[in-house]
Amino acid sequence: MNSPTYEEMERNREETNKELNEAFRHYFYVRNRNVLLTPEAMDALECSIQKHMAKFKVEFESNDEKIHITLPKIQDGEACIGHIRIAQELRTALDVTGISTFFLIDKARCYESHIQDMKRILLQTQKRQQKRGGLEADIKQQQEILSIFEVALNEILESPQG
Repeated sequence: MNSPTYEEMERNREETNKELNEAFRHYFYVRNRNVLLTPEAMDALECSIQKHMAKFKVEFESNDEKIHITLPKIQDGEACIGHIRIAQELRTALDVTGISTFFLIDKARCYESHIQDMKRILLQTQKRQQKRGGLEADIKQQQEILSIFEVALNEILESPQG
């Protein structure tokens, strides 16, 4: 395969960055059984979410036992920078609203979502590699990230609390 042109490499970068901007946007939480959530507290929590988390999509699931939060699409040119910014905003919003008091992150479900995202991105990168070439390092890096997520998920699932 011939080496990709500069334009092809730029297009590869833009497409990968776009995929990364769409990825890793879903976070899942489960009720903290050690903290009582009264109907009044739930009402206050919902009001606080409306006030402080307008930029996030917050969905209660399973009779208010779980929360699914979707981050907004990243607008930064560099996906990783945008993700760091929005993740920090999410952490702050979780504390301000009180979600972090009543709900705990569901690490296994988050990793499962991240693994799906990474597999999709890796598949797209492999397809571009077949068409244009020049993405061997990206594929290797993405495989490594996928492996890290899979190992972390397996550790959670194999732990006594998993």
